[in-house]
Amino acid sequence: MASVHRNPDSPFWHGAYRDARGIRRKLSTKTKDRAKALAMVNEFEKTAKKARAGTLIEIVARDTISRIVEETTGEPLAFETMQSWADGWIAGKAATKSKGTATRYGSVVRDFLQHLGARARLNIALLREADVESFRAAELEAGKSSNTVNSATKTIATMLNAAQRRGLITINVASVEPLPDDRTEKHGFTRSQLAMLIRAADAEERKDMATLSRLGYYTGARIGDLARLRRHNIDWKKETAEFLPQKTRRKGRKLFVPVHAALMEYLRGLDIPDDLDGPLMPSLVSKRVQGENGLSANFARLVAKAGIVVPTLREAVGTKGRRVLGLGFHGLRHTFISGLLNAGVSSENRKRLSGHAIAGAHETYSHAEIETLRVELNKLPRIES
Repeated sequence: MASVHRNPDSPFWHGAYRDARGIRRKLSTKTKDRAKALAMVNEFEKTAKKARAGTLIEIVARDTISRIVEETTGEPLAFETMQSWADGWIAGKAATKSKGTATRYGSVVRDFLQHLGARARLNIALLREADVESFRAAELEAGKSSNTVNSATKTIATMLNAAQRRGLITINVASVEPLPDDRTEKHGFTRSQLAMLIRAADAEERKDMATLSRLGYYTGARIGDLARLRRHNIDWKKETAEFLPQKTRRKGRKLFVPVHAALMEYLRGLDIPDDLDGPLMPSLVSKRVQGENGLSANFARLVAKAGIVVPTLREAVGTKGRRVLGLGFHGLRHTFISGLLNAGVSSENRKRLSGHAIAGAHETYSHAEIETLRVELNKLPRIES
């Protein structure tokens, strides 16, 4: 039977009760009110008896703790459902993260809540590691790679870290061992494939895909950033390019690089309006990257037209999975960086030219630095079409 007593050296009542294993336990109730102290240890013992009888469930345990806290402090224990916490967290990310990152977080969390079903309306403290593991299994079954699933799990863990800091949960059940890396290996274009690609692009009625392909090879930049380039992004006198990549947009880190001599010759030959806001590739500037008629799909069709055989690294499975090809526009970035490496360009200058962040480096270059980078960039072989 539970009981309470006073210790001479403490102002608080101490309690004694038998736990779920029948072991006599003692604790300080942290209250000077005998009635509250006795009610607390009685609740502990009542809950322990239910556990010994196998009748204790998570909700009962949480409710018991809540009543004990309220009786002791006068304030009920704060409850937050998984759904309400997730909604608030996503709203916060929409205000502090880039649009792309917030969208990705929102998509992952919505999928997780849908997977939880009715459990999403329970207290967040009732979330179990089994919920996270079953979510991972469902995502894999839907055809997603283990690396994509690991990224999704990391997003859930980040959300739960915030809940843990607020004291809503004591353990982050999404801090689980990552799945083995099954990253599919993608490659760059060979010299002969690059020539085939350019010939096919030059044969197009519109020259925009030819421009895009050359920009991809000579800059190593990403397809979405290149498609949105306008005349003002090129300094035609100094032969430099400056734009804000989507990936570093929130940090405000622009890419400022020299333009390869062969690319500059090609760009000068284009019929581009004098309007500084005029797009370099009018038919592509408003296209999305993904989608059936997006930039990536258009480029894939050009690769097929060129007669380049592209291996399928992973077939689509279900409605969520997607087909992954071994050679896409990002292959031009691989070709660009590999070409610089083979030409003897240093690692640091390869990073500067391709837009990778360099620890401790400033983001603006002097005239001398730009000219040094120009010499390095022009070591990249010209396209032989």
